[in-house]
Amino acid sequence: RAWLQDHAPPGSAILVERYGPEPDPKTYRVLYLPFHSVTPHLYDPAYSPALYTAFDYVVLSAEVHARYLAKPREYPAQIQFYAALEQGFREVASFSPGDYLGPEIRILERRRDVELRELTEIPESFFRNLAGVRPVAEYFSTLGALLADHGRADLGRFLLQHAVEMDPENAHTWGNLGTVQLQEARHEEALNSLRKAFDLDPADPRVSYNLATLYQRMGEARQAEEAYGTAIQHDPNFEAAYLGLARVLVEADRYARARLVLQEFLDRFPRSGRRDQAEAALRELARMGPGRP
Repeated sequence: RAWLQDHAPPGSAILVERYGPEPDPKTYRVLYLPFHSVTPHLYDPAYSPALYTAFDYVVLSAEVHARYLAKPREYPAQIQFYAALEQGFREVASFSPGDYLGPEIRILERRRDVELRELTEIPESFFRNLAGVRPVAEYFSTLGALLADHGRADLGRFLLQHAVEMDPENAHTWGNLGTVQLQEARHEEALNSLRKAFDLDPADPRVSYNLATLYQRMGEARQAEEAYGTAIQHDPNFEAAYLGLARVLVEADRYARARLVLQEFLDRFPRSGRRDQAEAALRELARMGPGRP
């Protein structure tokens, strides 16, 4: 973990095997490679090398992969995955157990001089055969969201679209797809995805918040206000929802209500990193009169 902090640039995408270090999620885009000790073949589809060509680092723990390498006939998907890693990534650090109990840890860095198969080259049949496999659909959804956040919205959207097709009754996958579409200003598509996520799980505050953000961008102030309120109702500690609601109220010239929301934010979150922002907004509102009721 210390090696990564010293060598991996902030914002790097890091794939990590379990039973290894836990990179700082505030500094890096971290994804944990899934495995299931009871049904070990459940996540075989996650061991497709093309899923990870946009990652910068892979952290391997012998506590996991040694199990597969010891039985190559039983785990062909994993064997091919690790062989592909050795071709597309180069080892930059390794840590043996030494005098302590524990697995060997290896850190691999993406080789830029080697072209690997792209995610979009995975055949459609690969995803069709996974229809109804919720754990894999959720993993692909998480991976898709990470790829989009890492600057590969094309890959993220591609994978998220397949995730919702694999499990169309999953609110989490629809929510992630809608979030990426919102980031890309694909407003009509985002509205469709986020509404489906809300219908499936109306108590998820993140979906309500993203819907509110979308409505605000579309100029639908009343719907945005309602959605921000729903997000706060389901998660009273959702800081960004208070600030979003205050912005909507200011845009609607409802200054008195906006002041109340900002004051509630300051009272509820005295140590928030956004406190200065809220205080500045309150000072500005003090010069703007009462506004509409």
